[in-house]
Amino acid sequence: MGKRILVVAIAVLLAAASAFVLMQYMNNLEDEIRKGEEMQVVFRAVQHIPEGARGSEILTQGELAFVQSEEQVGDLPGGAITTEEALRTVLSGRVAIGPIPANGIFVDSMWAVPSVAVAPLTNVIDPNMEAITVAPDLVSGVNGFVQPDDLVNIIVTLSLPIDMTAIPEGTGFGVPTEQATEGEAAASEEVTYTRRILAQVPVLAVGTIMKPEEGVDPPVVQNAAGEAVIGGTAATVTETGEEVEPEVSTVFTLMVNAEDAERLVFAQSEGVIYFTLPAKEYEVVETRGVALVNLFGRGANVVDDIFGD
Repeated sequence: MGKRILVVAIAVLLAAASAFVLMQYMNNLEDEIRKGEEMQVVFRAVQHIPEGARGSEILTQGELAFVQSEEQVGDLPGGAITTEEALRTVLSGRVAIGPIPANGIFVDSMWAVPSVAVAPLTNVIDPNMEAITVAPDLVSGVNGFVQPDDLVNIIVTLSLPIDMTAIPEGTGFGVPTEQATEGEAAASEEVTYTRRILAQVPVLAVGTIMKPEEGVDPPVVQNAAGEAVIGGTAATVTETGEEVEPEVSTVFTLMVNAEDAERLVFAQSEGVIYFTLPAKEYEVVETRGVALVNLFGRGANVVDDIFGD
């Protein structure tokens, strides 16, 4: 009789323990379900963000680059950015270490600080030389093909007042003008003239990409695959949602001596400058420039060709 009571008691205790464990499991499961149903603010990319995009530019673009939404906590990836303060902290001064797809949730591990600092520009300027920056358009800037360490030639087109009385007869320069007699003002003519002013000018930087100091690598970050990535520029997203690739930068920083710097400033202020990208084994050829009279060849008289018999 005593053994039977003991067995029943043990069975009751086991049943109670099982019920307690089951109750605890159900409570925990219910907590997990409720937790998973909780909503959390996150930030999503509006359009594809390329690898190397600068976080500061993404922040500047605002709703054109990212939007705020709410997602269930249980569905969030690890490290999801959930506050505006955290968003500014993570993206400022960092670049995307890999492409972020449209509608992708921003995660702090997607952004990294460039691992190598940019060397000061003065470190790559030769002695007795100086840097000067010019901003041609895409066409005159060789359509973005110029890179740091290239050599460029520079051509200027401008209008020159020519004293026609000082030009010997028979040269056929421009439109004929009667010779001035004694006491009369010299006859002059505005002539458009094009000529190369500088050759084989070293390029220190193009846009924000700078020639590295000797022995110093350019600024890079490591992407998820461990590959080196040079910082890029995020694509611009228009108000209609259309993604527009950034224009190729044609801001050149050149290395010149003092006289050539003055020559370049004068040419840019008085005329229009163009850049050419010479061959690697380029030999400088002296030229006399081009005006209307020799546009179609040396010795040709354009006026006679057009209006002559």
